[in-house]
Amino acid sequence: MSDRGVWLWAWLGLSAGLSAQSTAPTYQRKADSLLALWSDARTFARVQLDLRAARAQGAATAVRSTAASRGLDPIQVGDLMILTNLPKALPFDAAARTAWSVLRRTYASSAPALAARPLHLRVWYPDRQSPALPGARMVLGTTSEDGLARMLVGMVGEPPPDSGLKAWLGGGVQAVMDTVASRRTAYVELVRAPSLAARHCLLGDLAACRSALHLDDDSALYLTAYDAGERRALVARVRAPNMLTPADRQLYGACVSSEADSACVAFLRSLAPAEIPRPLAERPLQELVTVALEAGGPAAYDRLTADPRAAMPARLAAAAGMPVDSLIARWRAALIAARPAPPAPPLGDGLLAVAWVGVLGLCASRSSRWRVT
Repeated sequence: MSDRGVWLWAWLGLSAGLSAQSTAPTYQRKADSLLALWSDARTFARVQLDLRAARAQGAATAVRSTAASRGLDPIQVGDLMILTNLPKALPFDAAARTAWSVLRRTYASSAPALAARPLHLRVWYPDRQSPALPGARMVLGTTSEDGLARMLVGMVGEPPPDSGLKAWLGGGVQAVMDTVASRRTAYVELVRAPSLAARHCLLGDLAACRSALHLDDDSALYLTAYDAGERRALVARVRAPNMLTPADRQLYGACVSSEADSACVAFLRSLAPAEIPRPLAERPLQELVTVALEAGGPAAYDRLTADPRAAMPARLAAAAGMPVDSLIARWRAALIAARPAPPAPPLGDGLLAVAWVGVLGLCASRSSRWRVT
């Protein structure tokens, strides 16, 4: 290399070094600016939460004052407040304690915001007049404590779900009053699910449970969760024949009419993942969340919703405080423990069976084959 080439390379290296040195402070200033903006945003969020809590507390105080001026006695348990025309007519206190306990256990720090507005209830009787309460929900004067608690939980509602939770669960997390009844329903849905993965899940295959619960990011769910007959039923269900394009109509006919599984697979592969029905309905998924919240304790819901961008297995594991496979095993055991008892045969059928056994026994004893000669 000539001296001119050496000096050229040296000049380029020196220019690059000076350029890097000159831009380094610029990048540092940008990083510091972003850090300051992030700190300001967090401070603003904290202030906003504090203002919201103070506003809710002030609203509750104003409601109490207004209720007292109207001769009403507010019923409050925790952040749950009830205004009613006949506070002694129904077990409002006990129902409110049950409802607030369920709300706090389910939604953790999100429960107070849900109960920020007082619930207006008007007790009424079919055979007599009752004091009016404008804008109140009607409640029959013979409602039980359990029914009243369920009504309160339903009136409070649930926190709006983030996009990830809504996409997987189909909605928000529901507060469950009767876990045994809810899990019994989930068990029945698991048993009746037209899915190979659901059947294997019942037998104890946790990988199949993950597939049935749609916890894996599986773009070929139709291959792992369903058998050939179930895939054929899926194709017949997701599309009506009169809504098919000419290209799809050929695959549809080969799948549904000719029962060619390769055509079913090709048809399902052409669909968007969201168009393919899930192996399980919403209730078993809701029960998985309920089991996770029970296992995780008071702040489980906060951990579940802390990172909306995380994958659902990671979010459920964070909420439950255990690996997701351990959570699935606990969920499966809870559903099996709550399975409904097999129906007992009718008394008449049992008596008829006993009568027939007696008749046949009598006939057998009179037979010559049983006589001693």
